[in-house]
Amino acid sequence: MLRLVKTPTHLLLNRHLNELIMDTNKEIRVNPDKIHLQSIRPLTDSINIDPSVVEPTLIKYDVNFEVGSGLSIDNNAVKVLIKATFKAMDEHDNAIGIDGAYSCEFILTIDNLVDFIVKDQNDDGLVVLHGAMAGSILGICYSTFRGIVFSRSKCVLNTGILLPIVDPLKLNTIKALAPDKSTEQ
Repeated sequence: MLRLVKTPTHLLLNRHLNELIMDTNKEIRVNPDKIHLQSIRPLTDSINIDPSVVEPTLIKYDVNFEVGSGLSIDNNAVKVLIKATFKAMDEHDNAIGIDGAYSCEFILTIDNLVDFIVKDQNDDGLVVLHGAMAGSILGICYSTFRGIVFSRSKCVLNTGILLPIVDPLKLNTIKALAPDKSTEQ
């Protein structure tokens, strides 16, 4: 199992990814054949339903995201943590007694990771990934995370939690609509 530890060559990025990722003027192309998803580890999987809720159906919900990352240059590895917390709302934006949280850890290896390392403009010694690679990695992780959350929540809730399609580099508080029951098969 790959472990990311904080040493001079294994720098853990503790700030939010959006603050760290920057583009350079350099033309860089991401080759998806060089990105390998090594592991997915669910960390949090909870839905809380107030006993007063008769039929746990989501109409809409507020979702908050947290994203963290780390990398190991020596192992060409990147770790991404994604956490989503949600609170179900009625049509008047009042909480209806359903909330929960999901989080997953993703480990990926990138054959040419070193080609995507750029210097942090703050010059504080942190290693930063080029925006093209960071966007690709977050896109892979977030789309996988969406599927995990939907399939796990569908077992408990009638509609499941369908996270919105968003620019993964801009994950933050989002209002999302639950799937329309009339379109379900």
